Amino acid sequence: YFANIYLGLGAIIAASLVGLVGAAVVKEYAVEVYCGAFVGMVSPDVLHDFGHIVIAGAIAGTVFFLTRDVFKGYGGKLGTIAFSSWILVSTSSRCRLLDVLVEFRHFGISIMLFSIGAAVLTYSLSIRLKNGPVFASSLVSLLGGLLLPAFGAENAAVMAAVVMAASFVGMSSGEKLKSEASVLFSGLIMGIMFIYSANHFGGAGGKLGTLAFGSVVSSRGLVSLGKMMIRKRD
Repeated sequence: YFANIYLGLGAIIAASLVGLVGAAVVKEYAVEVYCGAFVGMVSPDVLHDFGHIVIAGAIAGTVFFLTRDVFKGYGGKLGTIAFSSWILVSTSSRCRLLDVLVEFRHFGISIMLFSIGAAVLTYSLSIRLKNGPVFASSLVSLLGGLLLPAFGAENAAVMAAVVMAASFVGMSSGEKLKSEASVLFSGLIMGIMFIYSANHFGGAGGKLGTLAFGSVVSSRGLVSLGKMMIRKRD
């Protein structure tokens, strides 16, 4: 939160740096550190104060502990925990999330491609090259946050958010997403969800992870449903 708001680095770069530091310095707690970083991604435009950050962080830590054995290996789980903390804070205090009106469908193809690419790249770094999910996601997110604006990419801020959200898909374990093809499918769903969720719960920390978690769960469910229908036909 300090790097995001007070140093002006922005949510994506700030959380990415915290994740990289966590993966390098306190490997055994890197996952918890990354989860906390998502809480600190709250937008400065959200009506809140520092007390809300402390409360949201405490809630996220509690939820993390209580759900440590639930949905293991699903990418986006950490962001979902952070997001849930902001939903609880916003509904029980004067902290208010943003009502925004944006339209992303006119460059939806780009969102899909970046989502698929970032998801597969993160998965490859994490699983194939054995760098671990926190390091892989943090690195891909940081590169997206730095390179897209630097090269003057159209809609750079939005695309950087897509890259980070998709990197959470790639954090899934090899047990949950068994191949790059399954990651690609989840990344495609994530892109669709990103487009159609743009106007909801603006500024909340962890929203990107929640989209990733939803896409991974959905893709696995759809694949299982397809296999079940094929077996019934046979």
